[in-house]
Amino acid sequence: MVVKKLPYKNLAGITTCPGGWLVLPARMAGVTVAAEEAFVVKNLFDVLDYRPTFDAAAINAPLIVRWRLPFAISLGTKNPTAPYAATSST
Repeated sequence: MVVKKLPYKNLAGITTCPGGWLVLPARMAGVTVAAEEAFVVKNLFDVLDYRPTFDAAAINAPLIVRWRLPFAISLGTKNPTAPYAATSST
């Protein structure tokens, strides 16, 4: 059995929300994009398990960066012996 290729591509925009992940599916045919009704899933894995599968997805996932304390303190210092000291051209 030969599977026909769809005349459009399934796309998704994904971002965090209080209930989990907000998914906005869309279909793109040529240069025309038609958005569908958004829905919320609890886990990001559920997006990967969604049918029909997405050809492309843009995920807005916040990154939490935890700086080590010496780095945060030494940013404003001009002491080159301080660990992770910021260099200054002045």
